[in-house]
Amino acid sequence: LIEHKTKVDYNVSMQLLRYMVYIWEDYEKEMERQKRGISKTKGFKYPPILPIVYYEGKASWTSERQFRARISGGDAFQKWIPDFTYEVVRLHDYSNEELLSRGDEMSLIMLFNKIQDVIDLSEFLKLPQESLSRIVRDTPEAIIDIIVSVMESLCGKIDATEEETRKCVSKVKERKMGYLF
Repeated sequence: LIEHKTKVDYNVSMQLLRYMVYIWEDYEKEMERQKRGISKTKGFKYPPILPIVYYEGKASWTSERQFRARISGGDAFQKWIPDFTYEVVRLHDYSNEELLSRGDEMSLIMLFNKIQDVIDLSEFLKLPQESLSRIVRDTPEAIIDIIVSVMESLCGKIDATEEETRKCVSKVKERKMGYLF
């Protein structure tokens, strides 16, 4: 389970708990469709969920990561309070070079997401253009569509014109990332 945040959110643990319950309810319904009554058997188990917060902000993540900390009297009533700890993947803990060296589409999207101001854009532009193009060379169309969406979002974030946005998107679709910037 991955929840995206651009700012520190002190209520994210409650949000993650709700999502986890929704996932388990959907899982139960699917298993019940396959075999009626299965969820009421002794051996039925729900799948584990690893809650992750993907955080793009530049400031440190300061929200408590343990759910119980969000509940008043959590330690005194710990026996009756659900508890879990979520992981935080802080985008700005990774250098541009480290992300680029991974050479995959997710790292490319993370590189785009790091661009939040002119300085970030300047740092991105220093990356080897051929390496950017190599990432998308054999990328399936469905993933290219996701990268196009991220590119459109990035263009909006940096106030690119409609024409500039169209050109950027066409470079992604042509798999010419190196020529994009």
